[in-house]
Amino acid sequence: PADSGVGPISRGALHAYSRFHVPTLWKICLKPARGLRGGAAHIAGSGVVTVRILLVDDNKTFLAAVRNFLMTLPQVEVVGRAHDGKTALALAEQLAPDLVLLDIVMPGMGGLEVAAALQARDAPPRIIFLSMHDSQSYRTAARELGVHGYVGKGDFVVDLVPLIDSISNDLLATPPANSVDARTQP
Repeated sequence: PADSGVGPISRGALHAYSRFHVPTLWKICLKPARGLRGGAAHIAGSGVVTVRILLVDDNKTFLAAVRNFLMTLPQVEVVGRAHDGKTALALAEQLAPDLVLLDIVMPGMGGLEVAAALQARDAPPRIIFLSMHDSQSYRTAARELGVHGYVGKGDFVVDLVPLIDSISNDLLATPPANSVDARTQP
């Protein structure tokens, strides 16, 4: 929106800013977003789409940083937060998010287990792993589960935006067949 003060930011600008100003970036992300609301509107083609996101991470500080960053994106609504796998599954059932941003390593039920349970549902959400564990074995497991992406926590600001844009475009192109999609408006 025009009054939010948030304009389009190129991937290159985000990358350059995040590489040279990481401490500043974390301060911005940890501050609650004032006057900004997720889900404002993403205009693409003939409609407006909001990507509804469930955040799952056992690190509460990182979860707050991701939430506050996402709140600055106009096409995003954070619908819930969970700190463990069991709560994530319950919230996913209750909230029916479009996207789950999921940590891989958590105590109890880990992200791979949660992703497998979500993928087994009739209408699974898209899943993007956010992890500080960037190993080939985790990436292979994520790919085998059919998740939408795998983003390192250190690069989430740069790498997450294009993935969310892609999901937003997918939602616009193929709204859910089983209901009238209240998120898409002419």
